[in-house]
Amino acid sequence: MKTRLLLLVALALILSTVAAGAQEPVSERLTVYGKIRTFAQADRARITFKIKGVGKTLRAAFDDTEIRMSVIEGKLRQLGLDETNLATTYFQSGENFGDKAFLSSKRDYRVTMTAAIITDRMDLLEDCVVVLSESEVESIQDISFELTDYAALREAALARATDKARQKAETACARLGVVCGSVLEFEELKPTELETPPLRVRRRPIPFNEPLFYLDQATEGSATLSSIFPQEVRFDSEIRVVFEIVNSHTGETTGVKN
Repeated sequence: MKTRLLLLVALALILSTVAAGAQEPVSERLTVYGKIRTFAQADRARITFKIKGVGKTLRAAFDDTEIRMSVIEGKLRQLGLDETNLATTYFQSGENFGDKAFLSSKRDYRVTMTAAIITDRMDLLEDCVVVLSESEVESIQDISFELTDYAALREAALARATDKARQKAETACARLGVVCGSVLEFEELKPTELETPPLRVRRRPIPFNEPLFYLDQATEGSATLSSIFPQEVRFDSEIRVVFEIVNSHTGETTGVKN
């Protein structure tokens, strides 16, 4: 009798738990993504170049490098730029194993410096490259483009991505006969890095020290550009939004999970 009573109590507890679980509201969700690709005209350029100084001592090699850099700086001043437009990104010094003179010690040591011209004056890009070519730099390694107002453009892109996500959610809910409810989750996915089409530069050997510019692999060897123009910069902004789904007739959460 006692055992039978315990079984009835256990069964009652199980039934009450099931009933309580059936009465709990089920949260229905719809996950959508909003992605926007932004295109903008670059308004800042970075021209990276390398120079090398040599000498019979390390001090002499360093002085030679400084002289070469001061010549470049002087020519840039004539264009309307100054030392704030120059930045050193790499420096290395040591014995000159590459092209040391055989019967002389004048080239025993070398100093290599990588620097960049950073400017918002897009109209001076070609002149800057010509200055570097005329200054007999080791190489013009790269021309890259940037956006000074990237933060503002990215904020605007996020707003557009949010609107796009909301529109997608409302369209899907309209097709399903339900209502798109409140936002349950919002996540900004990792934004892409700024991208620009490749612009590569190479120099002819001295005395034919003239710069050649190529937009991509297809044009190399077949056509050169007479001018350098600001490149179009692009980046992606993407978000993930989780909306609650509400029954369109009763205003209650639906019974269909996403």
